[in-house]
Amino acid sequence: MRESTLYDTLIVLSAGVLCACAAILRPVLETPVSPQEAEARRTVRKEAEEGTGAAADLWQLLHAENSDFIAWLDFDSGLISLPVVQGKDNETYLTRNFDGSSGPQGTVFRDCHAGSDSPNQVLYGHTVYYDDKARFSPLAVLATDAGLQANSRLRLLFESEERTYDVCLAVYVTPRELEDFGYDDPELSGGRKKRWLAYAAAHRAAGSGEKIKAEDRLLTLETCRRWDADTHLVVICRENSRKPMTKNNT
Repeated sequence: MRESTLYDTLIVLSAGVLCACAAILRPVLETPVSPQEAEARRTVRKEAEEGTGAAADLWQLLHAENSDFIAWLDFDSGLISLPVVQGKDNETYLTRNFDGSSGPQGTVFRDCHAGSDSPNQVLYGHTVYYDDKARFSPLAVLATDAGLQANSRLRLLFESEERTYDVCLAVYVTPRELEDFGYDDPELSGGRKKRWLAYAAAHRAAGSGEKIKAEDRLLTLETCRRWDADTHLVVICRENSRKPMTKNNT
């Protein structure tokens, strides 16, 4: 298991940055969004609804703004539509916005140990106390069966490939589960993966009823639980399909 985990960082930052109870005393702040990011969001949502097929042009635009940009995360329901980055570590983007400025909301990022074809694509994002629509704050609605079923499909748009995922399980975890199962390992497989999936199904906060097989490729979304920085919400998604990113895809 890696010596430094996201939990280590979140616990250190919780008093002053992430999930701090004091954050509710701050004025409501506007979520920082660059013009490029805002335009990308409008385009992705429009093509999801109308099939205009312009996402292939977005990658170059956003990568020019931030060379760490790797993909766009988009729920079919519109619950979340955000850029995803990958840094050299799992700390930098906890407090760095997509445009490079510093900020407590950070940016959604992929685990620094993951590769493009890792069987468990792990994405982290903050729960923002003063903005329930920012970053991974909206994941909280997936902790109910109704909320999960209403937001049951999402996409990751890479430079040359679109991957679709079914949202299957939402489960609350503590550092103990991380230690026991290593669910944040991008190479999660074998017996450890089977044990984690069995545990998550048995202790789920919500589920789609779809069974995840040991050989299924996963997307894991992780954020902290509101009012409880030591507990995280983990959303487990099963890869459904892949297809080349072309003008006619989306």
